[in-house]
Amino acid sequence: MPEHVLVEQAYRNLGPWARADQNGHLLALLKVLLDPLLSMDDIAREGTEFGGDTLSLGGFSLSLGGDTLRLGEPSPYLGWGALLDVDVAPEWALPWLAQFVGVSTVSGLDVNSRRLRIKQASGFHRGTPASIIAAAKQYLTGGQTVELYEREGGPWTFRLRTYLSETPYPEKVRASVEALKPAGVVFLYELQSGLEIDDLVGTIDGLSGTIASYSSTTPA
Repeated sequence: MPEHVLVEQAYRNLGPWARADQNGHLLALLKVLLDPLLSMDDIAREGTEFGGDTLSLGGFSLSLGGDTLRLGEPSPYLGWGALLDVDVAPEWALPWLAQFVGVSTVSGLDVNSRRLRIKQASGFHRGTPASIIAAAKQYLTGGQTVELYEREGGPWTFRLRTYLSETPYPEKVRASVEALKPAGVVFLYELQSGLEIDDLVGTIDGLSGTIASYSSTTPA
């Protein structure tokens, strides 16, 4: 019998030729021809376990002319989605996944160590707000204040603000963020000369109470 769902489907589609294949020669030839495609089929087929020949989605069973379809809890991944999860991607895909974060997988390491190496790479967090803020902070002094505003004027624009008193190297801040931001996203850099009134209210003890004690902050 076929050992993989793809082979089984292809063999069944041969109809009368498969039924006449008493010695199994046709099946053996089909296995050889489809072998290069099996790992791709395992990844692309939604809800399957790698290397399996059963479509499994939980606990219930449905018979469709000999095939068994198990229904229940859905797979957490759409087709190909597992390739982008370091924890569940098949071992053969790890070198491919590692190139996205700029690391090489060492052949002497076991598979769990290789997965950990990829996850710990700084490039794995490239383009996230946290990584962008961290990149800017490395060139700041004092309180290292960084404010990041996503979707400024549109979904593909963000604004980053630092303060002049804490930013001795603004061009280095700009370059570090440009190197980490996602491709195609517009980056607006704002160098603030001082704190705004809302920032002062939240940072200076007693200021909010002082302001509240007056009906107006306009000079008499």
